[in-house]
Amino acid sequence: MDNAISKEGITRDLEAMKAQGVTGTTILNISMFNERDFGVKPVIFNTPEWWEMYRFALAEANRLDIIVGIHNCDGWNTSGGPWITPEKSMKQYVWSKTIINGGNKVDTLLAKPFARMDYYKDVYVIASNTFYSRVVQFVMSCFIPVTSFLSAINF
Repeated sequence: MDNAISKEGITRDLEAMKAQGVTGTTILNISMFNERDFGVKPVIFNTPEWWEMYRFALAEANRLDIIVGIHNCDGWNTSGGPWITPEKSMKQYVWSKTIINGGNKVDTLLAKPFARMDYYKDVYVIASNTFYSRVVQFVMSCFIPVTSFLSAINF
């Protein structure tokens, strides 16, 4: 991930997969951690060095009898480009957490979660009473039917 590729890492990953009975894998070049330093020299997608690593991965997979597929582009999506505006691009769910004191009418602005390219749109706002949330979590952990318990306490 995040261009953190090494021959040693490829070998270790494929050997671990083989040990677990994995017989096939797919190579996706993805970025999830804003190119955080993983202690491995970054290998940029589609460079000669990246292709060298790809050929090495295929050779190692062949040695271990693992089938390898490859995604058709850099990233999770299958197409894109500068003509795809943020509101038409792939989305991800993000969230923020705001704790308020209940019992009264509340008028507050909720914190805006992380947004890529300054694009954000609310989908849901979920509010829960922390006392009842904890009760429900406890009840569920005890395998007692939640609906029966909540009826008993007039939830």
